[in-house]
Amino acid sequence: MSDRPIEVFFYGLLMDDSLLRSRGIVGLNPRPATVEEFGLRIGKRATLVPTRHERSYGMVMGLTHQELKGLYSGPGLEHYLPEAVTCTTLAGEVVSALCYQPAQRTSVR
Repeated sequence: MSDRPIEVFFYGLLMDDSLLRSRGIVGLNPRPATVEEFGLRIGKRATLVPTRHERSYGMVMGLTHQELKGLYSGPGLEHYLPEAVTCTTLAGEVVSALCYQPAQRTSVR
């Protein structure tokens, strides 16, 4: 498995740098970003759902496959799957990134 960093968009608790550091993970080049046409929904866990006319805020940063595997093998996160998204940083940089989502979610249009 490659140890090169992959851009990941975090929108819930895992966007907290101190939480990641407590798990031994230091995201590379973390920066605030948004994803268009996804709305944030809070339940037992946060999730993004496809929606028109909404935007979700979070952080984009580089992590390795190994770091992602470790994060998403924890309790309650093992059913999250990676999905490709396009996010835009506050500086205007357009970034292709992975975004982990629960396997079962509801679309709101």
